[in-house]
Amino acid sequence: MERVRCFFCLPLAPELKKEIAAWIAANRVSGVRWAAEAGLHVTLRFCGEIPQAAVRALGARVKDLLPERRAAPLRLTLRETGTFGRPPRVLWAGLGGDTAALERLNALIEGACREAGLPPDGRKFSPHLTLARMDASRGFDPAALDVLRPWKLAGRGWTADRAIFMRSRLTPTGPRYEPLTVCRLGTAAGEV
Repeated sequence: MERVRCFFCLPLAPELKKEIAAWIAANRVSGVRWAAEAGLHVTLRFCGEIPQAAVRALGARVKDLLPERRAAPLRLTLRETGTFGRPPRVLWAGLGGDTAALERLNALIEGACREAGLPPDGRKFSPHLTLARMDASRGFDPAALDVLRPWKLAGRGWTADRAIFMRSRLTPTGPRYEPLTVCRLGTAAGEV
C-alpha cells in the first residue's frame, strides 16, 4: 500500500517570498540549508506518512470543513527570528497578526486529522515560518546567527486565503512539494 508524506500549510504571497529569498541570498552562512523560495510556507499540521486512501479522504474532509466552520482569510505578519534546538537546528521567523484565528484553523485541521485516525500531533502549535536548518557537522557556527540579525522583514505581511494539503517528497537537494488539495478560506458555500 502506497504511503504519502504530507502536511497542511498556508502559502505566502509571491511578493513576500521574493523578499525573503533576497534576504536569504544576502545572508549566506556556511553550514546552513536555507528554505527554497518556492517551498516557503507556514506549516499548520504535519501528518507524516499516511495511506493514499486516507490522503484523499482527509483532503476532502478539510476542504468541506473550512467553509462549514467559516474559516476566514487570515492577515499575518512576520515577526522576529528565533531558533529551535540546542545547539540551534532551525532558524525561524515568528508570526503576528491574526494568530488567534490561525490557532483555531490549526485546531480544526487537527480535529479532522484525529477523525481520520491520525495520532495527535503531540506538540504545541507554534506558528512560524522555517527559514533554514543548521548542522554543526556541515560547519555551522552558532555565533553566525548574530550576522543574521536584525531581521529586516519584521512587520511585512500577507493575507492567507487558502490552506493547502501538500505532499512532501524528500530528495538529496531538499524537499519537493506538490499540492494535493487546495482548501479556500472564506465564506460558507452559497454565501457572497
